Amino acid sequence: LRAAGVGNGETLYVEYDNITTGLKSADGTSVGDFNQAFDVKLSPDFDLANMLADGSSTLNLTFHDDIGLNTSQYDDAATKAGTETAILNELEVFIPARPAGYYGAGSTATTEQVINGAIDGIQSMSTQQLKLDINATVLSDAGVYHGDELGIRYKATAADVLEGTNGIDVTAFG
Repeated sequence: LRAAGVGNGETLYVEYDNITTGLKSADGTSVGDFNQAFDVKLSPDFDLANMLADGSSTLNLTFHDDIGLNTSQYDDAATKAGTETAILNELEVFIPARPAGYYGAGSTATTEQVINGAIDGIQSMSTQQLKLDINATVLSDAGVYHGDELGIRYKATAADVLEGTNGIDVTAFG
């Protein structure tokens, strides 16, 4: 919907006109004409990831600004640690797979390599951004050098971990 230009909170309509034989119920009864309006509730959509070259080892995950992330569990001291753990369990940093020749003539193909322990923790969370502390030593030990491309994945295998202020879970990305 977002790719078609539909924004969060917009009203869409489903309309059916039974001019032909059309829709029928399980017992064969024709379904009559109808129209129904509904408000769109989109999940917060991942926009971009960037790591500043200021030596801070902070990875910023930014979400489109039409829906904010729900930060209430993160902001509550009683649930903050559990929320951080749940979010971190859904994230992974990886070195992308590369085809033969990617690193120059004669180089062999590589497979994706997940770098366990690459994320030390969550520095902060706002409605539009999640700031992660990255462990530069773990990246270096995995053979990552300055300027190398890395990927980050949000697996979304558990419900109610990262969600929008509208209650819709963030979908998997990366």
